[in-house]
Amino acid sequence: MNSINRLIAGLPMALIAVGAVAELPVMRVAGRSAEKKVIEQPAIKVLAKKSVALNAEGEVKSSFSVRGADAEEAVWSEDFEAAATLPEGWSCDPTTKVVWSMKKPSTSYSDAANARSLYVEGDYRAFNREISSATSAAFEVPDEAMLRAAIYYSINYDDECRLIITASADDFEEDVTEIWNSKESDGDRTAHWHAVEASLAQYAGKTIRLRFTYTWGAGDEMFKTGGYMGYFYIDGVTVTAPGAVDSLDVMTGETIDFVDTSKGDIAVWEWSFPGATPAVSTEKNPTVYYTADGTYDVSLTVTDANGNSSTSTRTGFVTVTGFAPTAKIQIADGFRYLSTLCPMVAPLTEVTFIDASEGYPTSHSWEFVKYNDVTGDFVTSESLEGAEVKKGFEYQHQWDVDLEVSNQHGSSHTSTTVSAEYSGAATNLRPGDYATTFDLEGSGTFPGNNKMKITMFAEKFSKPSTPLMVEGATVYFATANSEELADQIANIGVHLYTSENGLPGQRIDSWWWELVELDPSSDLSTGTWFPFTDMPVVNDEFFIVVDGFADLYSDTDLSFYMANFRGEGNTAFMYKDGKWVDVSTYFPAGKNHTSYMIIPTVHHSVMGPAVAGTQPRLEFDGKGGSKEFQLFSYFGYNAPVETGADWCRVTNEPNGYTVDTLVIECDPLPEGVTSRETTVTPTDGYSVYPITVRQSNSSGVEVVTDDSAAAFVVNGLEVSAADGGEVTLYTVQGVRLASGETVTAPAAGMYIAVTGGQAAKVMLK
Repeated sequence: MNSINRLIAGLPMALIAVGAVAELPVMRVAGRSAEKKVIEQPAIKVLAKKSVALNAEGEVKSSFSVRGADAEEAVWSEDFEAAATLPEGWSCDPTTKVVWSMKKPSTSYSDAANARSLYVEGDYRAFNREISSATSAAFEVPDEAMLRAAIYYSINYDDECRLIITASADDFEEDVTEIWNSKESDGDRTAHWHAVEASLAQYAGKTIRLRFTYTWGAGDEMFKTGGYMGYFYIDGVTVTAPGAVDSLDVMTGETIDFVDTSKGDIAVWEWSFPGATPAVSTEKNPTVYYTADGTYDVSLTVTDANGNSSTSTRTGFVTVTGFAPTAKIQIADGFRYLSTLCPMVAPLTEVTFIDASEGYPTSHSWEFVKYNDVTGDFVTSESLEGAEVKKGFEYQHQWDVDLEVSNQHGSSHTSTTVSAEYSGAATNLRPGDYATTFDLEGSGTFPGNNKMKITMFAEKFSKPSTPLMVEGATVYFATANSEELADQIANIGVHLYTSENGLPGQRIDSWWWELVELDPSSDLSTGTWFPFTDMPVVNDEFFIVVDGFADLYSDTDLSFYMANFRGEGNTAFMYKDGKWVDVSTYFPAGKNHTSYMIIPTVHHSVMGPAVAGTQPRLEFDGKGGSKEFQLFSYFGYNAPVETGADWCRVTNEPNGYTVDTLVIECDPLPEGVTSRETTVTPTDGYSVYPITVRQSNSSGVEVVTDDSAAAFVVNGLEVSAADGGEVTLYTVQGVRLASGETVTAPAAGMYIAVTGGQAAKVMLK
């Protein structure tokens, strides 16, 4: 592919590359090792006796082992090294377009001694599609047997051909079971050796054959004519049975696949794994992992239908070794603020921060620090402990977030910056990204019009911390021109979609422009704004979808920008061949993750007390009366305000501002009633802020407050009284900052201004 990289010039400065995207460390997984020749999966270390447990009739005896090629015994294998022809007992179809042969692979999965593999290749022409199979010699299957093999192929040929492995105990007359299919492959799409691992447990005690079938690919699912173009090397075909394992060494986090090898007609399995996750299991063959160093026992009790039972306990069977953690922060809100490219969170709302560190740390120390956005002076900070913490941001804009983690093997530190914003442009672009499109080798442009049956593009946005109003979206088009009038007036649509199972679901709102109305830019100086008519509110993961490419032909050049491919963090999807596909699973592995330059404008729904730290609770005495509650709501609130009882009501009307005073009135307590409680629930239509109202004869003396509103003049970060009097400025926590005729806030955010005995919450920015 010929990349056309375009540096970002027209967007805010934060979009210019400011650093490389770090790739995530590779996690080791134990218990899933392949044969020694296969390099894809790590091996677990075992001390194996290489014996196979046999069943004896009428006897119940508990025993177990683990899966993994090094812990298993080969009972049948074929490496195709004995001769240049098919091995004895093997056969293949006499097809002419799809040909089977013995061939030395250009890249070996073992070493130079690998002289040949079983090879199959289809004709390069689509009209010569064909289905052809090679069938193995017969062999007997032991209990809990596994098929292991190495197959060399490229996922890029999945449209043209696939390889399927089936098993049969009656020479494929009626009993045919598919046990592996190349269509299930993901990850690196380029040609390489794939480790095949499939269970043959259903054929225990039977004599079977395996069949390798070269057949139709994704592009021929309707007619199923046959495969063409692609090729496969097959080698190291091995059938294994569980061996006896004396002990097991693993790292923290590595999974272990246990396998029951008990004798008898077992009906119930009761596993015990002290220190593991899970600690107990009733599955026949469970999978567990450990998070802390130590030596652990494993126990299995088996019971047959008659109630006969047997227990096997292996003392110190598993030895677990940990490693120093690598700190990583995960934030509930995954999208970013366009102006800073920092994660975008809602102010005055608790946001969840998760320690996603590797290495299972035992301590987790967080520090949230706010500096003045202009001067850089320290404003405030908060320290929290725990693997998961919640933090509300009382000041707008940028906050530093630090995480220090440790365990017995060492410690690690990481930091990030978040932007606390009520509204703004959201994006999935990251520092270091730049804008690009690329040529589909004569089949069009990505993302854009093409001949590959890609008709829609979707950008995925994570669930917000509060309900989010989506006003519309800006799409940055690279090209938008056509020679034909019919294509010039073609509708290009942008839509808001729900998310269903991680893919675009139902359409919520839309806007269309004709192709000639779009604003393409070679330097990203302009984007095309698509306003949503209903300005819907979402409170879950959502997608922005761009469509209108289906009816555009080769004389039309329509494309929009995406981020350059990076190592992780894909949010881009495409609609190809009638289904949604994750871009990172379609294009060759490596740096195949990206985000489209689709930028929605969003507004957070935020409700809470006008003075931070105020509890949402009012106490009334038995006489009743009225009290006030200072409420902040970014969208305002609806009237009438609902209450849970007719003896309590809100008597004021909304003032139309983000800060308002709720006047809550209660009737006197009825005779014989000592106390009662209800809830007042102001809402902006999307969020609610429940306020508990309790009345009792012991509630104390009511405090009467002045309900008059103070008048203030706000200019950026400055606030003054309308009558020229002195103003005192406080944080929303009540910390006094300064006094004077005009007071300047240290940073953008929400504050309390007081003058002449009157107070109001003011937004300074």
